[in-house]
Amino acid sequence: MVLNAGSREFIGVRDRKSQRLYLSPLIDLDDPSSLPAGYFKVHASLQIAAVLDAIQRANQSNVLPRLPVLYTFEYDRGY
Repeated sequence: MVLNAGSREFIGVRDRKSQRLYLSPLIDLDDPSSLPAGYFKVHASLQIAAVLDAIQRANQSNVLPRLPVLYTFEYDRGY
């Protein structure tokens, strides 16, 4: 989770089992030299974790089997 307030942000990680939220120190985005090492890697990892979490929750709630069937179309151009 990212808590952003314009030029400052916290990065948080939630532990569901213990019901705790771990927050990073305040990150000042105005000064690029003050960004912690691996800052952009952390953001990419957060996006991947969010997608994996959504897939896991969908599997647990049995939503995926109820989704409509998606079809693809192939167009014959008559060549």
